[in-house]
Amino acid sequence: SIEIEFADTTKHRKQTIPDPHHCCLSSLNSFGCALASPRRYSYEEETTKESIMMFRTFDTWALSSSSWFISLSSEDILGVAVGGSEYVAIITDKSNLRIYTQSG
Repeated sequence: SIEIEFADTTKHRKQTIPDPHHCCLSSLNSFGCALASPRRYSYEEETTKESIMMFRTFDTWALSSSSWFISLSSEDILGVAVGGSEYVAIITDKSNLRIYTQSG
């Protein structure tokens, strides 16, 4: 799992995020956290795992849209994940830019 602790605990509480996809890319800001994992080969399952990205908001009131997950097509390999105040963007190895709102 991934743990995020904040210096100012009056604004945000500690976040513990399950990480079954072995994320190795992230972008963190005051609104939330984007986590991503590029395509990889799983030796345990002997299959290729597609690139994924997930977003978790830090707003406690946004329960219905507090997190979301996408899986990229097998042709795209995730290269970069970034988050802004109102968006999350990913860039793939084929120079595709995909922009999502924080609610998905």
